[in-house]
Amino acid sequence: MKKIAIIGAGATGLFLANFLKCGARVTVFEKSDRVGGRAASRANEVISFDHGAQFISVKNEHFENFLLKLIRQRNIAKWEGNFVSIDSINLITQNLRDKVRFVGVPSMESIFEFLSEGIDLRLHTYVGSAFRQNDKWVLGRDPNKNELMFDWFILAIPPVQASNLLPAELEWSNILNKLLMLPCISLMASTKPLRDLPWVGARITNSPLGWIAFNNTKPRRPSSSAVVAQSNYYWAKNNFDRVDSELEAVLVPEMRHILPLETDVIGYELKKWNYAVVEEPLGEKFLIDKKRCVAVAGDWCIGQNIEAAFESAKSLSDKILNEMI
Repeated sequence: MKKIAIIGAGATGLFLANFLKCGARVTVFEKSDRVGGRAASRANEVISFDHGAQFISVKNEHFENFLLKLIRQRNIAKWEGNFVSIDSINLITQNLRDKVRFVGVPSMESIFEFLSEGIDLRLHTYVGSAFRQNDKWVLGRDPNKNELMFDWFILAIPPVQASNLLPAELEWSNILNKLLMLPCISLMASTKPLRDLPWVGARITNSPLGWIAFNNTKPRRPSSSAVVAQSNYYWAKNNFDRVDSELEAVLVPEMRHILPLETDVIGYELKKWNYAVVEEPLGEKFLIDKKRCVAVAGDWCIGQNIEAAFESAKSLSDKILNEMI
């Protein structure tokens, strides 16, 4: 079987691994200590925060069918409740009836923990270089390590990181470096118990914040009141380098201003996402060089969410599997 290296164990990387494992030996390399990328969660026995991707929505039939399997296996469930849009200036609230929202259970991250089962996954493994030698891709700088030699090399990471790892002769750097990834800052706040909530998730306008959710209203979460407030992407871009105390001085009062009830905040913590969403997607589902057996994929190719990651991964995996027949 052909050997395929995938860089990145976020949504795109693990979708790719699951699609490709039927026809190749797949190894996924991830520099951090956990899977899921921006589908990240922090939890203990009493409280839980999904501080990255908030939910999954569905437009594509293939993606819907994929999710149905996860629903049957109790890995995801529908997030029920009232979703609204709130103008921060006048606090006018409008109901959102635009989509069905699904979440991982018991956390968003657990979706990708499940998808990583049975995959040759190398956590805590930073791949700093890759080069082509004798029709093989060699990861790292030692060409004598056969376990680091692969037939295909796929990058499922943000475009600027992919550009830095790809050989210059591919000439994809100009394309990838033009893609601007916007940051996001997540505020995780524990509060005293809140009851009779008028909404469970809110899209915020005219504010440093872009989204607020009561994480404990998601299925199979601890009952302790947990608020996730995420910044507006452009506000985050302009303020990303400020120290946490300065960011908290803006975001915490803004969160209190928007929350529907008088809220006693017990504690809070920030998480900065340097590469949250792409400003303008690439417009193609993936990049591939069939001659050199290298490809790049990600949600940023065609969108800004987990469904876009799925579509990019599915299209690329179909292409590669056809090439290997």
